[in-house]
Amino acid sequence: MGESIRTIYTRLNDISRRLEEIDAKINETRAELRSNANAVSDLKESTVPKAEFDDFVNRLTESLRELIPPVTTGTEETKKEEQ
Repeated sequence: MGESIRTIYTRLNDISRRLEEIDAKINETRAELRSNANAVSDLKESTVPKAEFDDFVNRLTESLRELIPPVTTGTEETKKEEQ
């Protein structure tokens, strides 16, 4: 009977150790999930909608066109000289 109790005690200790390992893995996974959720949240805050970005590029392009004189190519100069 004493051997049976030792066997049961040993098995219970093994089960307890495994449960602690599982609990540690669960906690680690929860921490990783929180970290990933924070990273996704940061990405959402730092991204710009495509329409907003396109609008910005168009406004920037128009502003630069107003500041920089038009560039003529060699073929355009040749056409002007021929006329």
